[in-house]
Amino acid sequence: MESASHSRVDGNLFLPQPVAYTCLGARTPAQAADPILQDRVCTQETGVTTAAGTPITACHLLLTCSCEEATSFTVDGMHYAEVIFVYLKPKQP
Repeated sequence: MESASHSRVDGNLFLPQPVAYTCLGARTPAQAADPILQDRVCTQETGVTTAAGTPITACHLLLTCSCEEATSFTVDGMHYAEVIFVYLKPKQP
């Protein structure tokens, strides 16, 4: 079992106007308090949304939902089978 907090990024970066999506990874209470994970700005919502209501993150990624949800791999009816997972190793005690 992976102990590090994670998120995922997918989309089509080869379009004339590239689009990338991200989801929110699960965190334990200890991970939520870890300073290294506070720098995870690319999954933080800005309060701005697309015209369709999709949240936009601080890194201009479109936020789908929780990574644990099966729908996080499907956007606008397109299922992404190949995605990039990013893991951050929490600070060691």
